[in-house]
Amino acid sequence: MKLRFMFIVMCFLLIMLIRRHNERKMIHSRTFQFHVTRLQYLDSIIGNSDIQCVNQLRMDRRTFGLLCELLRSRGLKASGSLDVEEQVCMFLHTLSHHVKNRTIGSMVFRSGETVSRYFNSALNRVLRLHNVLLRVPDPVPENCTDERWKWFKNCLGALDGTYIRVYVPENDKPRYRTRKGMESGGPSHTTGNKIGSR
Repeated sequence: MKLRFMFIVMCFLLIMLIRRHNERKMIHSRTFQFHVTRLQYLDSIIGNSDIQCVNQLRMDRRTFGLLCELLRSRGLKASGSLDVEEQVCMFLHTLSHHVKNRTIGSMVFRSGETVSRYFNSALNRVLRLHNVLLRVPDPVPENCTDERWKWFKNCLGALDGTYIRVYVPENDKPRYRTRKGMESGGPSHTTGNKIGSR
């Protein structure tokens, strides 16, 4: 009787051990599948063609590579199983398509918190690059003799085709039509050369 009871307990423990081993194997297999899916997603965006990369990230593969190298040199590091390229890809995809962390997380099998953390990390690194990526325009000098620019002293430049919401009096509306001739009764979108000055 005692021997039989010990045999049943041993069988039960063996079954539990085998079940636990299979669960670990399944978790490891699922993690590996998620990793493969992440790599496939990244490869589908930046690995196939410049057209797909521009459609998804708003930059070609060469520019994406240069940005990754620039961010890597400024302190953005790969951590865990998340490469710099995947961090930058999630960051640019979020900006390009105005999607939520949950949406990006479901595409790359990451939690919303993880996506948010790496988005903020990439954003901070990009903001630190403002002196490298952005150039302040030089204003038109006071003593400019060029016929085209001498009328725009201290101006920084013109923004062609910028739409600004304004209310235009009825008799002035023809002057503020868009290039397609669109005009509305209430607030209209006007276009033209808007000049910025210091």
